[in-house]
Amino acid sequence: MTWPRCCGRCHSSPRLKSQEHAAWTGAASAWGARRVSQAGFASLCQGFACCIAPNAWIAGPTGALRITCSVPLATVVPDTLWVSERAVWFAGVRLRARSTIVRLADRRLLIHSPPPPTPALCAALNAIGEIAYLVVPNCFHHLATPAFAASYPSATVVGPRSAAAKNRALKLHLALDADSVRSAFPEWDVIKLDGCPFLDESVFFHRPTGSLIGADLLISACATDHFTWRWAARVMGCYGKVCVPPDVRSRTQPSDAAARAIDRMTSLSPERILVAHCDPIVERPAGQLAAAWQFSGATQR
Repeated sequence: MTWPRCCGRCHSSPRLKSQEHAAWTGAASAWGARRVSQAGFASLCQGFACCIAPNAWIAGPTGALRITCSVPLATVVPDTLWVSERAVWFAGVRLRARSTIVRLADRRLLIHSPPPPTPALCAALNAIGEIAYLVVPNCFHHLATPAFAASYPSATVVGPRSAAAKNRALKLHLALDADSVRSAFPEWDVIKLDGCPFLDESVFFHRPTGSLIGADLLISACATDHFTWRWAARVMGCYGKVCVPPDVRSRTQPSDAAARAIDRMTSLSPERILVAHCDPIVERPAGQLAAAWQFSGATQR
């Protein structure tokens, strides 16, 4: 049997690429030893789909399987709000990473936490509007923004100065902590997550759709996640439960500043919360946010 090699599309880091290779090779060896069913093999392959070329045919126990990539955009609010999902490896687990696309009042688009600009994604975005803003939400979600900005040079790049300090390729046109952000986004409330300098995140509330949009504000795992993240999430207590990401929680002390920021977010009564590593939170979004951040002193709702 000839096993496909990781195409490296998901990551630019050699270390992460090697993790993908090791994971896929280990999975292949496990199949060879156990002779699982065709259905089980399909599940295994989908688990490592980011290692396989899109729409690739590979040999399985009882025949060939085609591994397909997900659609570039999924609609959250028709004609206004979309998300794009991709796989990323972090700390040895594979997460789903989401970017949010919002149509502004002038019909142009804002991309929150820009993803890698793949041809399929760019084609889908070009079909729905002109990209006006690329928003880096915190000092970690910046890696793909330089490439995205190169693909859309007329777009305004917005983000915290801490992200630019970490990434020399990132060129900000507008700092997230600047007063001018308020005039640039008249239909938004921009809320700084104070009390958490490790993250340096700002959260956006889109008033027309009632959507609170963040990145590492919250995290959760569910049955559709990769087995590595499902296992880790159970250990950390965030499987089937909305939590503060463990690294953020460990570096955030209870403070009036953090409590005020969370209380301001919950007071907006969002209809949904969209974050980077969790499905859209639509059931009691304000209550789940307050419960996750209760340690900070935020008011329980």
